[in-house]
Amino acid sequence: MSKEIQITETGLRKLYNTLKVKNTEEQKEVAKCYYDNTDKLIKLYNEAIESFGDFDFCGDFVNDGYERKEIKKPQEEKGTRKVIAYFKESNNKIFITNESSLNFDYINREISPHRSPKSGNKSSGLGGIDFIGWNTPKKGPIIGEIKVGSDGNPFLALIQALTYSSEMFTPNQIKRINTFKLFGENNINLDNNNIYIYLLFFEFPGNGKTKSKKNELLEYALYIAGNIKNKIKDIKDIPFLFMKEKKENSSNGYEIYYIKDFEDFEKLKKLKKI
Repeated sequence: MSKEIQITETGLRKLYNTLKVKNTEEQKEVAKCYYDNTDKLIKLYNEAIESFGDFDFCGDFVNDGYERKEIKKPQEEKGTRKVIAYFKESNNKIFITNESSLNFDYINREISPHRSPKSGNKSSGLGGIDFIGWNTPKKGPIIGEIKVGSDGNPFLALIQALTYSSEMFTPNQIKRINTFKLFGENNINLDNNNIYIYLLFFEFPGNGKTKSKKNELLEYALYIAGNIKNKIKDIKDIPFLFMKEKKENSSNGYEIYYIKDFEDFEKLKKLKKI
């Protein structure tokens, strides 16, 4: 019987696990730290890629023997599942209303970078990446994180998605991705520096007292993401996307908007676009 793989907890994953149990005020303090010194986060990411790169998992990322609960129509679902239901209802072809270069094909959901017969995580349904996709205009893989309502913490979403990216795009993992065609017929080649991290928020920024705090975290996260995407060589872009339900009658009941900075967010909010 083969020995079970012991998975290293990288510094980046430790940061994510620590943030999960902090309250919003404490998360803001951590965000301010990386806002003041984005190089610290870049260093954590690069170290994570190196540390996690030693692992050579076997087998597919998706376990066909595990039956996930069927996704119904958007109006019948809640939270993250509502977003995925919208993707499926759109025939997996997702259009960004104000930025066509970010249009993408939805591919799959609940993908764990750790899933392996030897890792103790044998199921694709044990959490992990909310969705994976493919940027169709620019031809690049997408790690997608979805935050809904009061769960919509932009800084935590950024750290979570960076953690998954550092565990998915090591040389060994890329070989595995291509072997088992995780992104369909699209092979990953990091020589193109074309990884995308999509942070998608639905029903943001929440209600009541949490509203201003989430806005502050959004401002920090936007600044940090803007700085690090140009310095981590394999990451092409980290777009912040906001999904909202259309008010008018339409066969397509949702829109997704892209914001490039906090000023853009405020502008779209005044226009009631998000």
